[in-house]
Amino acid sequence: MSLQPTVQASSSSLRPRIVLLSLALPENYQEEQNDRLWTRLRLQAQLRRYTRAIDALLYLAFNTPTAIIITDSAIMEPRYKSLAILIRNYAITGGTVILRCACYQAMDEQKTNFFFSDCFNLPWILGDRKTGSTYLNKEVADKLPLGQQSSEWLSKRC
Repeated sequence: MSLQPTVQASSSSLRPRIVLLSLALPENYQEEQNDRLWTRLRLQAQLRRYTRAIDALLYLAFNTPTAIIITDSAIMEPRYKSLAILIRNYAITGGTVILRCACYQAMDEQKTNFFFSDCFNLPWILGDRKTGSTYLNKEVADKLPLGQQSSEWLSKRC
């Protein structure tokens, strides 16, 4: 099964519910086990990782998480359009979506343009990688356990 259970604290109902969407990662992927951001997230939020689109679709059809973190670029593939549209609708109604896969090396121009223009209805052109800075919207960064340091962490990863 693609759902990886997380440790639930006694006050778990008060913690934010965050969906990690990792469609290109194997179910036993453990990169974040030793990563400071993921460690802090696990301590401060209820995390639910989905590696299969059908499981994510079923969960999101009946639940409204605090945020969705897309951890890889697989969501940009046309076969995941229905999930991408569900995530877009979640964002339009006020949900927070963080696209963490924004490392230039992992981006495919055709898939990226499809994702943003066809699924999200946003103007988008994948540019060339000339800057080394990654920034999060201040309101979004302030909601994360590392706050503005989250932008610094992303810059180091790409």
